[in-house]
Amino acid sequence: MNAIELLRMQLESAHDYLEATVGEMSPEQLHYAPPGRMLPAGAAYAHVVFSEDIMIQTLKGEKPLFENGAATGANEPHPNFMTEDWGAYPEWTKRARFDLGQLRAYAKQVYVSTDAYLATLTEEDLDKPNMFSEKSQAWSISRAIIGHVSNLAGEISAAKGAQGLQGYPD
Repeated sequence: MNAIELLRMQLESAHDYLEATVGEMSPEQLHYAPPGRMLPAGAAYAHVVFSEDIMIQTLKGEKPLFENGAATGANEPHPNFMTEDWGAYPEWTKRARFDLGQLRAYAKQVYVSTDAYLATLTEEDLDKPNMFSEKSQAWSISRAIIGHVSNLAGEISAAKGAQGLQGYPD
C-alpha cells in the first residue's frame, strides 16, 4: 500500500464513522443548541462537509460544489473561509437550518469529489506544500481534512449526548 491509498482508506473510514455518528436525527435533534459553545449537531455536520468541499475544490482550482449549484440541504450557504469573513461563522451555526436527507446527498457528492481528487495525486504531490499550510500536501490532507472529519464526529457525538441520545455508534 502506498501513501495515497492509505489516505484514501483513512478518509473513507472517517466518512463512514461520521455518517454512523450522525445516524438518524429528527429536525429538532439536528438543530438543538447545546449549552455553552457546543455546536448543534446539524451545524457541525454541515460544517465538516462544506469545509471539505471548499478545501478540495480550492486545491483543484475550482469553485466549491455548493457555489456551483449543488443542493446542500442548508437554508443558507456556509461562509467560505477562503473568500469571506470567517467571523460570520459563529452566527451561521446558530441560524442555519438543514434537511438531513439533502445534506447527506450533498455530503456523498463531496466524498466522491474528494476521493477522485486524491486518486489523481502522485507520491511526489504529497511532498509539495499547498495554500493551507507550509507543511506538505500529505499533512494538509491528513490533518485538515481527515482529522477535521474525525474531530467533528466528536462534536456531533457530544451534541447528541447533551440530548440524551447515543453519540458515537456502538
